[in-house]
Amino acid sequence: MISTKQLQFFSVFILFCLNFTFASAEDLPVLKRKSTLEGQENSETAPQPEGSQLFLDEGDYYLVRGEKIPLRRDPRMIAVKFKATVLNNLQEADNQTMLQSDILQQALTSVNMSVTLTVKKQLKNKGITILNVKSPSTSSQRLSRFQIQEIAAADTVEFASSVYTSKRSINEIIPTDEILIRFTPEYGQTEVESFCERHNLTLKRKTVSKLNIFTLSVNNLQSRSTLKVANSLNGQRGVVWSQPNFIQKIELNSVNDPLYPDQWHLENSTGRRHRRCRCGRRGGLDRSNGKSRHHHCNYR
Repeated sequence: MISTKQLQFFSVFILFCLNFTFASAEDLPVLKRKSTLEGQENSETAPQPEGSQLFLDEGDYYLVRGEKIPLRRDPRMIAVKFKATVLNNLQEADNQTMLQSDILQQALTSVNMSVTLTVKKQLKNKGITILNVKSPSTSSQRLSRFQIQEIAAADTVEFASSVYTSKRSINEIIPTDEILIRFTPEYGQTEVESFCERHNLTLKRKTVSKLNIFTLSVNNLQSRSTLKVANSLNGQRGVVWSQPNFIQKIELNSVNDPLYPDQWHLENSTGRRHRRCRCGRRGGLDRSNGKSRHHHCNYR
């Protein structure tokens, strides 16, 4: 027979086990699983990049074959193309934080800034400087659209734009002052020049000859954006499609873009996917390693 002490012991042991079970069940971490949709590791609520709660959905988008690709604005950053004097000074002061801050302050004296901007990085091949808000901890330390417009209107600035990310990728999407347009076959250089004159654009170059794609720069960016200009030109006579000429960081070995087959800029002259883009040394998709780098869809 079981004694009273043994019964008491078993009762205490059973209660202990039950308490441990309930406590550990509540504290279990969310199990991660492979997402068949995205091709990357996700939790029950998809992992977000650091500070992703700051991204703003404000109705921005660009078009791919008539489909709207939504964009989210990052209020902590701005892409600026300064005029030559300021740009040269910033590049000469590379990695000298205090000196760069002084140059920025002088260059933007006409702008009533409530935030402190610092240089995050310089994209020297395009002359674009990415500026970062120093302390984006509160709503007052974030860039509003109005502030970006003020910076774009400064005498020392040629172009200023929000920096974006999309719902399909956490990578930065940086607009430039250029757009890409594929024209119908009957449009030659004369017709494209007339098109540019009507829409206040400048013809830069024919980007892909066999597809009749041209790179155009957008004039008068103090009062309009390349994103809106590119969207508005879709559906115009002679235009097959129109898109901003973005700079975007591509994660190599992780192609999960459902529109990847339509990305003509990743094809070489034979029409095949190639480990290096024809546009230069820094190819779009390099299968030999897992590194990432900035890729610009820019043929010459």
